[in-house]
Amino acid sequence: MTAALFVSLNSAKQYDATAAILFTNSEPIDTLLSTSSRSLDPERDLNTGVALVRLDSVASRVKSDLHSPLTVPQLLGEVHAAPQGNSNVIEITARDRSPGQAAAIANAFALRYVGFRRSSARAQYNEAARLAQAQLQVLTPGERTSAEGRSLEARLHELQIASALQTGGVQLVDNAKAPTSAATPRPLRNGLVGLFVGLFIGCLAAVGLEFNDRRLKTEDDAEHLVGLPVLARVPRLRGGRDRVAREGGEAFATAALSFRLGEGVEPPETVLVTSAQAGEGKTTVALGVGRALASLGNRVIVIEADLRVPSIAQSLGLTRRPGLASVLAGVRSLDDELVEVDPASSDEPPTTQEQGWLAVLPAGSAVQNPHLLLSSDRMQALLSDARAIADVVIIDAPAIGLVSDALTLTTALDTCVFVVRLNRATSDLTRRALKTLQDAGVPIAGVVITGTRGSPAYGYQRRRARTSDRWQHAPDVTFLPQREAATEKPE
Repeated sequence: MTAALFVSLNSAKQYDATAAILFTNSEPIDTLLSTSSRSLDPERDLNTGVALVRLDSVASRVKSDLHSPLTVPQLLGEVHAAPQGNSNVIEITARDRSPGQAAAIANAFALRYVGFRRSSARAQYNEAARLAQAQLQVLTPGERTSAEGRSLEARLHELQIASALQTGGVQLVDNAKAPTSAATPRPLRNGLVGLFVGLFIGCLAAVGLEFNDRRLKTEDDAEHLVGLPVLARVPRLRGGRDRVAREGGEAFATAALSFRLGEGVEPPETVLVTSAQAGEGKTTVALGVGRALASLGNRVIVIEADLRVPSIAQSLGLTRRPGLASVLAGVRSLDDELVEVDPASSDEPPTTQEQGWLAVLPAGSAVQNPHLLLSSDRMQALLSDARAIADVVIIDAPAIGLVSDALTLTTALDTCVFVVRLNRATSDLTRRALKTLQDAGVPIAGVVITGTRGSPAYGYQRRRARTSDRWQHAPDVTFLPQREAATEKPE
């Protein structure tokens, strides 16, 4: 709409002037001479007349009459002829920047067209009269006084009269007058047309995008697609992964509690966190759940196993370290590369319960062929060492829908958490990634939905309603059992 208004307001004004011509099927002389020239197809004759208005010969005479600087094609481009409804009236409309010039062009075309039709009609009778005159000239005086001669003279006289009275079947009935208002541009009309066209195109585009958009947009869409328990819902929070992991504590606490609730269920020691594609929040979930478990008194190690695009060190503001890559290469040890992180946010009130601790093993620098390192015996030994000093080991694995690195770790884990981000995860890629995990026999504890709407406590509130009965039957829930080796923190 704005573009239409801008173009309209900045376009030169054009004026339309219209002259009207009456198209008849007979000549007045037909009645006088008792002859008939009525057409058997008036509609065809009318359309023929419309086409003849814009002949080059007519435009050439108009150019000469008006002494116009325009060329014949330019003049024809300013003129339009069409029947007026179902009548026998032909309207000749000329459009020009000058109102007076528009009227002059329309009238000139009308007059020249009437003259053209009259000249064409008279030419036929003049030719017949010339032939009759030639026949009379070869007759002798006696033959001229005969009945045949007198009939030929009478015919010649009729042809001369008919030629003089010919109108060509058309007559000018209305001269064009200089218009007082411009025909174009019409800002209001063009603006409304632009508005409706824009709305129509916008609606079509929206429908097309919606139809082809395979992203998961609501929590119900995600739940219905994955068909797995929803461990937590993490709301959208601005800031880096570390800030989201801190401020989304209620949602991550829900996920942490999901590992601990349930009688007779052995709490998992090794948890793999992955997603279908990058950018869905798996690293944020790994850090957030790690903080939540540590704040409940557990010793937690988060291992960044994404050796292709490491990001945890940057998220936590850590200096560059050799990390997991150097440990797997045999250059450094696990104790050397573990970095202890404060599991609680600064605004949390102090607690009387014994605090656990949280340590992170960054990936280090990106390496080639990371799947070979992750599937090596050293990786298995590293996980064994990590489980010996921690209650829970969380592995932040690469996206399963992009590479197969995460599958090399499946033999050493107890469960898997699948992360789905609304408005980013697609149904096709998510379904394919879940099938890959299921085909590999990976036990999936549930899904964490990120990017939801609501406050940080949103996921916890919904989860609390679902688990209230279980809390009533498990009033003596305790922290995860601590190992003997847990009395000493890694340096």
